[in-house]
Amino acid sequence: MLLNRGGIIPVLLATGLVACGLDSDVQAQDELIPRAALFSDNTRYDAALSADGMRYAWSAEHQGVPAIWMASLDGNRGARPVTPAGASVPQFIWSANPDVILIIGDNSGDERWRVSALNVVSGGLVDLTPGEGEWASVLATSVQDRDHVVISSNERDPAHPDLFKVNILTGERSRILLNEAGNANFLVGADLVPRIGVRVYPDTGDFRLDALEAEPRALAEIAYEDTRGFELLSVSAEADEIYLLDTTGRNTSALVAMNLETGASRALTSNDRADIVEVITDPHTGHPLAFAHDYAGKVWEAVEASDEALFERLGELDGRVDFEAWSADGEAFTLYVTGSAPSAYIRVVRAPGEISHLIDIYPDLAGYEFTAKQA
Repeated sequence: MLLNRGGIIPVLLATGLVACGLDSDVQAQDELIPRAALFSDNTRYDAALSADGMRYAWSAEHQGVPAIWMASLDGNRGARPVTPAGASVPQFIWSANPDVILIIGDNSGDERWRVSALNVVSGGLVDLTPGEGEWASVLATSVQDRDHVVISSNERDPAHPDLFKVNILTGERSRILLNEAGNANFLVGADLVPRIGVRVYPDTGDFRLDALEAEPRALAEIAYEDTRGFELLSVSAEADEIYLLDTTGRNTSALVAMNLETGASRALTSNDRADIVEVITDPHTGHPLAFAHDYAGKVWEAVEASDEALFERLGELDGRVDFEAWSADGEAFTLYVTGSAPSAYIRVVRAPGEISHLIDIYPDLAGYEFTAKQA
């Protein structure tokens, strides 16, 4: 779900983000970097914006244990830990409610993942997965219904999770899909309605995509040899198309739109030399905004002409750029940048295309220059 990139020690040259005005006070010096700074556990990762884009949160240690930290972008509230005492927080995401963070944690390392809702204003914590011994994950949040999420939980059947719509303020939940068909994966729309179920044929490993209607309807099949390049991405706000990555009939994966009624698909874009490795989709429309391919380095391209200027600017950043998270209002997102400077998160405001430094991954190294990496 969320990738902790904080454990990689950068040994790169501090020029890229500085040149773009995204880093501050990186100074040249002749002395060696203290080993305490070079091997410090002081890392910050998984930076994400609140739904209204007014706050940001990240993961870092507090008093020796993983915690969620938060600060306001207007500078009125400085960085502070917001995790309740004793809470396990290996992963988190903002909900579409700007006051609520969703925490995904287990019980002392037992890998039985549970979901809790933390109100960062009141400090209240609501358990969204009260079942004993269950494994749960967050499948969807939506600006159309800010106080609900869709959660996958295997409390009924350990092998085949059901889907629940859960109120993040009260914990009240209702089962919206009984997974008797044995689906292994789902795609949920912005209306929090499950639209696609993915079944795996046990004898061949092929995938079958079903439209989840009153009676599930076969929509498409993905041959086993194409499953490694297959990924469900999003549902259009009109609920007439889904977007996915697919290698069927191709040497590299393409960004594909599939009609939910007929199953007919059309390629939106592809690269002849490399797979598409990442796609950014609009949280309001569900439509793809940009895609990245990686042949001799990761390159981002806009899907629509209206976004070309912004993603061309991102291409000027020094280093690899990975998408991290949207604000739910769709106005801003965070990116993880690692290249010639110590790794950092940046904030991008889609209009007018403002790019700014958010936090350093390795704060103890932010003031040092490094030797350029040799290919």
